[in-house]
Amino acid sequence: MKKLVNEFAKLLRWSVVLIFATTASASDKSARVGDSQTLAGLEGVHVAIGLQSEDVRVAGLSKERLQTALELRLRTAGIRLLTQEEMSARPEVPLLALNVHVIEASPPGAVAYTVDLEMCVQVKPKHGKLDEIRQAVIWRTDLLGYKVETAADRITSYVREMADSFANDFLKANPKER
Repeated sequence: MKKLVNEFAKLLRWSVVLIFATTASASDKSARVGDSQTLAGLEGVHVAIGLQSEDVRVAGLSKERLQTALELRLRTAGIRLLTQEEMSARPEVPLLALNVHVIEASPPGAVAYTVDLEMCVQVKPKHGKLDEIRQAVIWRTDLLGYKVETAADRITSYVREMADSFANDFLKANPKER
């Protein structure tokens, strides 16, 4: 049974790598959802980082590296970073979530990856269980890529670019008064 599970996992990994390779062979692909108006009225954001696979270590990534890259760009742009205490005390605090998925690929040392940056806010549905609070994505950008060498540098660079894109939209929707 264990051998069957291992073979299935290997097949699944190769399937994902093939999908990544065919869609990102020439260059990395990105997409964006939402516009600056969805960010209007926000006083700041709380940042959360999610590394979604064990293979992130193969790529040379760490939560600290990505969090530093993202938060530095936001602070430099003048966006207030809300603390964990503020997040706990007020569940309506907007959450800027960075998720990175990495899968080892072929040749050895190559990785396929996705990088997602999304702004989530708490919402209360009008239908169904009215007492439930849910998360809704109001702004998102993501990237799909494949890299043979120096994946950590490439992914960190993309995180900075995504942070800049978010900061531009945030500041457009929330201009600073002079």
